[in-house]
Amino acid sequence: MTVQPTIQLPSEGQLTASAILVALREAYGVPLRSSSSAVEWSAETAVPRWIQGDTTHSGDVAAARLLALEMATALPSLRHVYGADEAERAQVDRWLEQLSTGFVAVAQAPSPSDAIEKLVRQMDAHLMDHSFLAGYEPTLADFYAYARLRNQRKRRPPPDKHHTPTDAAAQELDWVLPADTLRKLRSQYRAFSRWLLFIESLPYVEACTARAQEAASAAVSGWDNVMRLAKASGSFDIGLPGAEYDRVVTRFPPEPSGYLHIGHTKALLLNDYFAKVYGGRLLLRFDDTNPSKEKQEYEESILADCRALGVQPDRIEWTSDYFAVLLEWCERFLRRGQAYVDRTPVEQMREQRLQCIDSAYRNQSVEENLRLWQAMQSGDAAAAGCCVRAKIDMQAKNASLRDPVIYRTAAAAAVTPAETTAATSAAIEPVPVEHHRTGRQYRVYPSYDFACPIVDSLEGVTHALRTSEYQDREAQYRWVCEAAGLRCPTVWTYSRLSFVHTVLSKRKLTWLVAHGYVDGWDDPRMPTVRGVLRRGMQVDALRAFILSQGPSRNITVQQWDKIWTMNKRVIDPIAPRHTAIVRQGHWRLRVRGVVHQDKEQQQHAAGNSVVRHVDGTAAVVRTVIRTVPRHRKNPACGNKALLLADEVLLEPEDAASVAVEEIVTLMDLGNVRVTQVRADERCLEGEYLPEHRDFKRTKKFTWLAAVPDLVPVQLIHYGPLLRKDKLEDGDDIRDHAIPNAESKTVVSALADVNVRLLSADTVIQFERRGYYRCDRAWVRPGTDMEFVDVPDGHVAQTPR
Repeated sequence: MTVQPTIQLPSEGQLTASAILVALREAYGVPLRSSSSAVEWSAETAVPRWIQGDTTHSGDVAAARLLALEMATALPSLRHVYGADEAERAQVDRWLEQLSTGFVAVAQAPSPSDAIEKLVRQMDAHLMDHSFLAGYEPTLADFYAYARLRNQRKRRPPPDKHHTPTDAAAQELDWVLPADTLRKLRSQYRAFSRWLLFIESLPYVEACTARAQEAASAAVSGWDNVMRLAKASGSFDIGLPGAEYDRVVTRFPPEPSGYLHIGHTKALLLNDYFAKVYGGRLLLRFDDTNPSKEKQEYEESILADCRALGVQPDRIEWTSDYFAVLLEWCERFLRRGQAYVDRTPVEQMREQRLQCIDSAYRNQSVEENLRLWQAMQSGDAAAAGCCVRAKIDMQAKNASLRDPVIYRTAAAAAVTPAETTAATSAAIEPVPVEHHRTGRQYRVYPSYDFACPIVDSLEGVTHALRTSEYQDREAQYRWVCEAAGLRCPTVWTYSRLSFVHTVLSKRKLTWLVAHGYVDGWDDPRMPTVRGVLRRGMQVDALRAFILSQGPSRNITVQQWDKIWTMNKRVIDPIAPRHTAIVRQGHWRLRVRGVVHQDKEQQQHAAGNSVVRHVDGTAAVVRTVIRTVPRHRKNPACGNKALLLADEVLLEPEDAASVAVEEIVTLMDLGNVRVTQVRADERCLEGEYLPEHRDFKRTKKFTWLAAVPDLVPVQLIHYGPLLRKDKLEDGDDIRDHAIPNAESKTVVSALADVNVRLLSADTVIQFERRGYYRCDRAWVRPGTDMEFVDVPDGHVAQTPR
């Protein structure tokens, strides 16, 4: 009995010739017999494999050959895939051998982009006189070449980390051609470009490529789309040193003492990016080493912000999980003479470190250090004001190496930030401080700079990402690992993200909230994650902006326009178009013929509405409903109802600018000739001109039918938090913060009836006004909807 074969294919977006043949088989509906191969997609599969009984053929070429032979047997019209005759099959085999050898050379070359050109040049020379690489129809050789050129995902390595593939079946899959290199080759080699265009236009190849792209996107949590948005290459490589696919472990270690802001966002998203594109893991570790400032609610808010940013950590942990372990390490340091207990007052210690003066306690005995260490842990009054300092080098030019504090009492932790540069253990009486997770179990707490490298190493972190402002601390990070005898993760430094007219200090942000300069931590002016998202920032735009910064370590204060311009590129193609007219001061335009003409030309519902004018009079307005696209350039946005009436509302600036006999264009309707202007009544008379199609020279007006169904809305515009671009040392925020009333403007308006259907958080465009995020959806009559303006990267204008 013949055993049914199975073809196993990688499922994380790797494009292979075998996968293209599977798509071809599906497209042609090749009859499946009892002996036909079954297809299995697996994330654990490194290269395509053909398995039949105890026999396994590994590699894309080997598996695709067997699949092509099976298809030719089942459906003779597909014999050409592996050569219509023996001569063609020999040509296919020669090209497969040449291509396979060439792609292995590319994988081994220092620069794949340079090495690939030699192979493409050979293909181009052949294709000058041939439509395909072999035969008169696309063959396995064409599919194999296309798959290798268009693949954008490296293979998953074998389980044995020390195993190095030596066969072409694996090595040829060890590289990815950058998208910009492929574009250059297409423009340089015409015959090659013509061939590539034809192959990629085949329906089953399109389907296979799309499936690979979707799988790759899922495997990297959408980061490939972000890379395209940022106009970066498709290689997902911005230079993480020593990174190995499937072995990268990164960590994001926030302190649960406040809300995440946009500076934290860069750290979080970069760690997530490297973990995803290298097929690794992301750890979220709460650095809960400062009990007096930390709360459970902050942990919950951080987790919520992670979800809002589309980040799902592979594991969540706490530094407090390692408190017992860290106590042991501190004692080891004391026993080895690598640390000592110091009771020098804070200010004196700070001055000594600046002057490179040894502490009087630096050379005290190990026995005395251990005695005081035990007293610190038990809360003994004899240990009041004590801290443990690492014994490194008080003469070091790098101040972070001048015997930094590695442990302090709970009372000292209450006044010691985790990331301060000086040793700041406070000489105050220890008082019970309750940790939100461990309670009063511990009386001493490790410093961030002591705990982080040890926990990183124990947790298997391969790359520790840190901002360049703490670059001097890299030496301290390495010293702790070396002194402990632990593996030291690679430290990758990046620039801190900061913007003009913005502060990221928790203390200053808290002051703004407490003194009413903003309406809360989620105020759209706040640089917190929830504030920025509430302003209308899209996650993909934020990700793309951060990646576009590259590996630069230069600390700069950036303008907001670039990130909002990036955001506009995301929202403009998908934001539905709506209309809003100011509620107070609008003009009325009575248009003859609009309802009559539309009723004759459009088969839509018609009716009457009673409208009350500002002078108290009432009038019956005839209405017609027309269906128009919600987005003129994107049919996927669907349609909306456009109410037509013989009386419409106009913006006061528009209406005041027209003259008698002037022709203006009402958007989505057509041209109207103004026949009368009554400025004192804020009223115009006009005639609808359905046959007049010249729109190039006319003024374009937004408008709304004057009907009772219009929706009252509040359009909320925000300005900056500070008058000054950047607060310098010594600046008092009270002198530069802009009061709430000055940086927040609310415009009352009427919007078209379709906005009632919008849900909160939807981003739309009110035409000729700008982009807005729905902050409060429609609930009931009498309650205004609220929309927050979304900047588009241009210079701020006066709200209308």
